[in-house]
Amino acid sequence: MRRKEKAYAKINLSLKVLNKRDDGFHNLDMLMVNISLYDILYFKKAKDIKVSMNKDVCEMEDNIVYKTALLLKNKYNVSDGIDIYIKKNIPDGGGLGGGSSDAATTLLVLNEMWNLNLSIEELSDIAACLGSDICFFLYKHIARVGSKGEIVETLDKRLDEDIALIIPDVKCNTKKVFQNHVIEESDKSIDELINNLDGDYYKYIFNDLEDTSKRVYEEYKLDEIKENAYKTGFDAVLMSGSGSTVFALSKQAFKQKIKTLKKLYPQYLIIACKTISSCK
Repeated sequence: MRRKEKAYAKINLSLKVLNKRDDGFHNLDMLMVNISLYDILYFKKAKDIKVSMNKDVCEMEDNIVYKTALLLKNKYNVSDGIDIYIKKNIPDGGGLGGGSSDAATTLLVLNEMWNLNLSIEELSDIAACLGSDICFFLYKHIARVGSKGEIVETLDKRLDEDIALIIPDVKCNTKKVFQNHVIEESDKSIDELINNLDGDYYKYIFNDLEDTSKRVYEEYKLDEIKENAYKTGFDAVLMSGSGSTVFALSKQAFKQKIKTLKKLYPQYLIIACKTISSCK
């Protein structure tokens, strides 16, 4: 008997880089929301830990899901193993948090299957040791995320609307982007974005990493993608995370605009999905 779980992707409606920390990471202030694109994880009891997937992304020992399961097993002296199969739908290297979401889903499921009875706060402490975005995915809710990703403040807000994902054939490495990022003063405010989520919030979205990602990856035609999306009629267009996925928002004639994007970029992956305020 296998247990089946969905691991949802995310986008950043805002990403502000505050400063560089002594540990080499950056302090961030972000607004993140889940979207309806997801990986599917299958869990089955086993003697050892085994992780496999439908795509050849990396060696098993390098997979964040394997590392997550192994850490839990060793930390709490679990005698059981687990066999995990991942059906990947979320592109890697796209700023959509697929690996982090898979890891968070693994934490939540194994906490139940192995009867660990850990609180969400205890799981968050473990998640923070594994990766920066994993904590957000534990809460399955639109949230303001701070520090290097381990501080999560869920918001009593709803945001359920159509979204177009434009995924070019460029993979942006998060570590490389941050290593090359130069922090600049900005008057852009996440507070303004949050205060306007119930209304006209489009003009308040922003991402401090856009200029850095397109500078580091010269083949990444971010400006062209954004310009064409606006010409297509989308009302707001932004890069998610450290790239390379670009998302576009519009409240009218959404299906027609998706068709136009697919004609403009037949070589890119174009996905129509929705934002999800809460995955519970």
